[in-house]
Amino acid sequence: MRDTFNKFSFLKNVEYINKDKYVFFIFLILSIVLYIPAFYSRWVFDAADFLLKYEKYGVDGIWYSFHESTNTFLISNHFIHFLIYKLFGKNLLYHSLFSMFWHSFNALLLLKFSKIIFRNKSIFFHLLVSLLYLTSPYHSETNIWGCNYHYLALNSCLLLLFLLIEFYNHNSSKKILFLLLFVFAFSLGLHELAFLNILILIVYQILFLNKEAKKTWLPFIIFIPIIFIFLFLRNKVGGNAIGHYGASVHLNYNLIESIQKLFKYFYKLFFISSIHPFQFLVHKVIDKLVWYNFLILAALVFVYFKYFYNKITFFLIFGFILFLIPVLNLYFVDYMYIAGDRYCTVPLIFSSLIIAYLIFFIFKNSKLKLLILGIIIILQTGTLCYYNYLWSKSYSLMKLIENYKFEENINYYWLNLPESYKGAYMYKGGDGENPFLVRLKLKNKDRNLKFSTIAGMNMNSIHDKVIVEKLNSESIKVTLGQWGNWFWVGENGANDYKNEIYSVDFDDINHSYILKLNSDLNLNNNRLIFYDSGQIKQIKL
Repeated sequence: MRDTFNKFSFLKNVEYINKDKYVFFIFLILSIVLYIPAFYSRWVFDAADFLLKYEKYGVDGIWYSFHESTNTFLISNHFIHFLIYKLFGKNLLYHSLFSMFWHSFNALLLLKFSKIIFRNKSIFFHLLVSLLYLTSPYHSETNIWGCNYHYLALNSCLLLLFLLIEFYNHNSSKKILFLLLFVFAFSLGLHELAFLNILILIVYQILFLNKEAKKTWLPFIIFIPIIFIFLFLRNKVGGNAIGHYGASVHLNYNLIESIQKLFKYFYKLFFISSIHPFQFLVHKVIDKLVWYNFLILAALVFVYFKYFYNKITFFLIFGFILFLIPVLNLYFVDYMYIAGDRYCTVPLIFSSLIIAYLIFFIFKNSKLKLLILGIIIILQTGTLCYYNYLWSKSYSLMKLIENYKFEENINYYWLNLPESYKGAYMYKGGDGENPFLVRLKLKNKDRNLKFSTIAGMNMNSIHDKVIVEKLNSESIKVTLGQWGNWFWVGENGANDYKNEIYSVDFDDINHSYILKLNSDLNLNNNRLIFYDSGQIKQIKL
């Protein structure tokens, strides 16, 4: 690969950036430039919930967050969020810069790991791997959504574990062993995905390190009781050892659906599917031609073992699939941008290495290799910039909505609370409180306001309209003014429901609904409000 540098004069002196401090600052500057439009879009739903808990309970907010609230033992997760909150408060700029710092640090760790996996490659190859990772649009959700520091930490821990296990095999000191055990234990408190770290580390040990020396297996022996301790604590604190969505969700797999999702993630991560106008067609083919998926999978396995099999590719593909398996039974959003992209955070480590390796393996011409990788990085960068533009638009809309002069001691009912702008989150979640009220409390926790959401809606433009018709004294019909939007209730789509105050009847395609109010409702201090063409309008009951 040294010949590559001789063929391009502008690369003549590229070796000097082998010094990590220069590489890191290049990554940091690039990240800031790419993400700066979205710097003020952080505090949407869960992130706002976290801040309010820490603000209300102080350090006890950590306990509240993983016990009473999320019902899962994620102590490292909330320790990180609490610590960063104590450092930066609600300062959006500081939080965003810190995320860019962390994202750049992860890209640097990946560069170091790439040097270990591909020992005979040039520094330029490792830089390209890191740039593939750094510019992926699927990091947008992790880096911008303010409650996702644990995903950044999850990647840091995995990459550090690879580096530390490498060091430990060459220098079995107690200090390195302690660091290895600490990082592993800390990762288990971040996210359920971290429980897979032991599997990928065992494969790494067998394929690349000294598997014969008994002392090199000492960390793995200690990992096992650490895992059982965490499972015990998760069950004791949250009532479920599996955590997060619980065993009923995480252990509920359908083979056909899982293979379909695997193909969708493969298409998403290796072909930047979000920029393709025909991605919906590809997904429909994957969904409809069920048994062809098995044939395609068999064909890919055959091609792999015939032409590409070696211990490096096996390790990378194993890691890629391993960290996708836990999310294959969760929702896969193919009708909006951004939503669910955080599930790609760890697999992106492996896909970045795979893409660079395959291009350098398949194409022998140096110029062609650089051209293809350059095009991929440019396409990723363009998509990332577009995603960050969507985040900035969602923030602008939130500012517009929140600047409305709401009256004190009034009960407001949202007819169409905006939930996202083309996938960039706005008002969801709320942890038992109305998500719009949670956002307002971030600015002024003493506001005496009450909000309920009758239905939410996704937005595609600031000019989106809604038509509100009064059918009689008790019934109102609400209809979206354009196609491409739909109503939501919570995060599960719109289904008919009722309570003691009103009932809601949606049409078959969630394009309109009829709201029927309880005749005994006190009308004096209640308002119906709705978003329409850049304005907040209200109806006095």
